[in-house]
This record gives sequence, C-alpha cells and structure tokens, in this order.
Amino acid sequence: MVNQSVSADDGEAAIPPAVWAVAVAAAVLPFLADLPIDYDRLAPVAVLPALWLGRKYRPADQGNPQARKIDRVLITAAAGVAILSAILGPHPVPSLVGSASWAWILAGALLARRLAANTRAVRLILAGITMGATLGCLVVWAQWVEGTPINAFPHYGHGRLFGLHMMVGTMTALAWVVLTPTHSVARLLGYVVAVINCGGMLWSGGRAPLVGVAAGLALWFWRSEPAERRVLIRGVPLVFLGGILLSCLRWSPEPYLGWWNALARTNAATSVDALSSTRLSFWQVTWHEILKAPWIGHGADSYRFIVPKQDGNQPHNWVLQFLLDLGVLGAVPLGWLLLRQAHGGLAGNRADGDAGAFAARRAIAGGLVACLAAGLLDGVFYHAVLLLPAALLAGLVGSTGAESTGNPGRTFRPGWLCLVASGALLGLHSYLVACMAYPPAPAGPDAPAARLLRVFPSTTFALHGWLNAWRTTHPDVVLEWSQWAQRESDNPSEFHVYAAVLYSERRDFASARREVEAAMRTAHWNSLPKLRALLAAIRAAEAQSSLP
Repeated sequence: MVNQSVSADDGEAAIPPAVWAVAVAAAVLPFLADLPIDYDRLAPVAVLPALWLGRKYRPADQGNPQARKIDRVLITAAAGVAILSAILGPHPVPSLVGSASWAWILAGALLARRLAANTRAVRLILAGITMGATLGCLVVWAQWVEGTPINAFPHYGHGRLFGLHMMVGTMTALAWVVLTPTHSVARLLGYVVAVINCGGMLWSGGRAPLVGVAAGLALWFWRSEPAERRVLIRGVPLVFLGGILLSCLRWSPEPYLGWWNALARTNAATSVDALSSTRLSFWQVTWHEILKAPWIGHGADSYRFIVPKQDGNQPHNWVLQFLLDLGVLGAVPLGWLLLRQAHGGLAGNRADGDAGAFAARRAIAGGLVACLAAGLLDGVFYHAVLLLPAALLAGLVGSTGAESTGNPGRTFRPGWLCLVASGALLGLHSYLVACMAYPPAPAGPDAPAARLLRVFPSTTFALHGWLNAWRTTHPDVVLEWSQWAQRESDNPSEFHVYAAVLYSERRDFASARREVEAAMRTAHWNSLPKLRALLAAIRAAEAQSSLP
C-alpha cells in the first residue's frame, strides 16, 4: 500500500530547520501583500531565512548526474539570456529588478529540491503551501464586505489571484491526503483544508483554476498506482461536493463571484474573445510585440511597457510571457526546465524504486501541472503569491528523495554571489518604493533619492507626489521630470497629461494639446473618453486665448 510505504519512508531523521522556514514562508505569503512593498518583486525574499538555514545541507545521493547537468545548462542559458535581454531592452532597470526577483524564486525552488530528503520534509513544505492558501481563504471570508470590487480583494489585490491560490491549495491538500496514512487525524485534516480551498476556488468565480485542477488531477490519476487511484476516486468527489456546498453557503450577489456566475459568463459568450475574457486580445498584442524581438525578447516585465497601455501587468499566458521577455533563446530553456520537472514527477513508477517517494513526486507533479495549465490562461508565473508556490512544487518534484547531510565545506557558493547582486538591486528598488510611498517628498531634484531615481528608474508609481511638492519651487525642473517620466514609466499617458497641465498653466495651449494627443496614443482604451474631454477643454481655452 502507498500509505504504508510513505509512513515507512518517514523514519526518525530530524527535519532540518530550513524545511520549517520554507513552510513558514509559504504560509505567510498572502499576508506579505499588506506590507508597503512592491509585492511581486520583493515577496520572494521571504525565502532568505530558509536559504541561510539550509546553506550547509547537501544531498548524500546526488541522483542522476546527467539530469542535474541538463538542468544546470537550462538554468544557465535562461539566466544568461535574461541578463542580456534586460541590458539591451528598452527598460533595462525594471527588467533587471524583475530578473533579480526571479533569482530568489529559483533559489527557493533549488533549496526545496535539496531539502526534500524524505516524505516528512515533503509533507511539511506541502503543509506550508496549503496552510497559506487556507488561511488566506478564511481571512478573506472573515473580512469580506459586499460591494468589494474584484480588484480590491483583501490580501490578494484581485479576485483572480485569490482563486488561483485556492487552486494551488486544493492540489497540495489532496497531495497531503494521498501521502498520509489511512484513518489518521492528518488525513482528516487534509480533507478539511482541501474542502476549504476548493470552496474558495469555486466561490472566486475563476475558470482558469478549474482548468488547472482538471488537468492536474487527470494526469496525476493517469500515472498513479492503484492505491493512489482508490484514494483519488473516493477523495476528489468528496472534496468537490464539500467545496460546492461551502461556496453556496458563501453565496454573494457580486457578478464576478461564484461558479454559477462563471457558468453564466461562459454561456453568454458570443465570441472566442468574450469566452476568453478578452485574453485573446492580450495574446494578439503580445504576439505582435514578440515578433519585434523574437530571439532575446524585450527583458523581464516588458508587457507593462507595451504602448498603448494594456490590461494587467502580464499577458495571462506563461509561454507568451517567456517569449516576450526572453525571446526564443531564453523561453525554450526555461519552459523546457519546467516541463522536465513535471514529466519527471509523473514518469516514475513502483518498479523504479521506493513506492512512497514516487507517490509523493506524482502528487506534487499533479499540483505543478495544475499551475502550468492554469498559467496558460492567467498570471500564475508572474504574481509572487502564485509563482513562489509553483516554484516550490517544481523544486520538490525534482528532488532525488535522498537524505541530506551537513556539509562542513565552503558555504559561500557562486549562487550566493548571484543572490547578493539580486538582493542589492531589490534593495535599491525597495528604497525608492519606500521614498515614494511615505511623505515627505525629497526636498528637491538634487536630493539623494531623486538622484538615485534618475540613474536607477525602477519605478515611477508615485512620482506625482514628488512633482507636486516641487511645482512651486522648481517649475522648469518639474516639466523636464514629467517629460523624462514619459519615457521611463509603464503608464506614460499619466505624465503626458501632467505635462499638459503644466503647459496649460503657462497658457502654452499648443504644447498642452500635443501632450494630450500623445497621451491618447499611449493610454489604455478606457482612458480615452476622459482624454478626449481634456483635449476639447484645452482646444476651447486655446481658441478663447486667441480672441482679441
């Protein structure tokens, strides 16, 4: 039986402190969004305590040397292209900051791979991922207020991210159920949290999570052993029935919540674009941008800088995201690396070795497949609350399952040099975010923070506050800064409008009109009515000023 094998694999080996640190980082992940930080860039640094605690642990059995070599080549190739595309891209600093965040994500995945020494360690990391989703669900439900818009979800920022996190929690909870002994308290607890996560996923109204869960469960079931299949056949319907009941108890009149609204949206769709919730439009625009730099891409986070401004921060498809950011030369090794991990987890069987270890890998691979499938429709591989759990699953599924030992050899390895450099970039970015988020603004354009921003333009999200503080004392400099921000911002239309206001105050209506026209060329389509009204007002003022 699978459960007996898993239990026997547990042994008496102590769980390294780094395993606990990884689990805690995954458990608190959704609540880090409440901090005044650039969450998607800085949340992955939560793995720092685990990296430090686990720096001396090395697997006693390194597994297949050829497989490790291939993985290293793929990682090195993708990292090299990421750096090159960032440096040569149109926005090198934001791209380097995005790549630095990915370095920490990768470090967390490799650490999870190294620490997954036995099933107890694997179950603890799965418990951390599951607990993060479960706590996120319960806290959202406790704080939910009718009328909350979809882009203001507590602790998540958007309802889509909430539903996708519940998808991850559902899959890891089911993996926990399969990997625990029958009739145990741990298995009962696994069922409870699986129902909670499934209920949250169905309540969120998202369709991408359902696609992910269906794909993950199908491949997991297909590759599983008979004992696992019996657990899945009994457990999955029970979890989904409980999830449906729980989601109905949380019924809300909000049109974007609930599986019932997801069905209504699907049935009401009259075109492929409507059926995909306009994702087809995102993908078409992204593809046209990919063709402009097909080999090495535009650098990380380049979707944010597409002109005119697009919906969201990423193209809702990880294949297109990788091609846009890294081109063919970077997307192929990175995508191959992810698919290798999923395939490796699903390919093992009882005849290859320890049944419990391969059962764990298949269960984790099911969760990773769910992330890959849902990531074809949404931003699983962009937003940190989803990306870090997905990376941990990729690391766990690639583990050899061998015991780890303390290695007294050197601990400051080349990987730490990369993390130090990445941490420095993220530190500078964090400093600028804090300076913009907290008043007062720098005393003037010559202040240290202002000088840093001009040489390290990683963000302009609240630059308006600085410009407003300087308008009376440095009017000419403020105009020059707004024109500079038009080139560096991921929403240049805002600074075209700002410059138009400055020109209007000087009664230079011709220049103001040109700025608004430029704003209309770069703005998102839903901003156009306001911009047309502003342009009409400036033209009227220009005509009035020309009267004798």
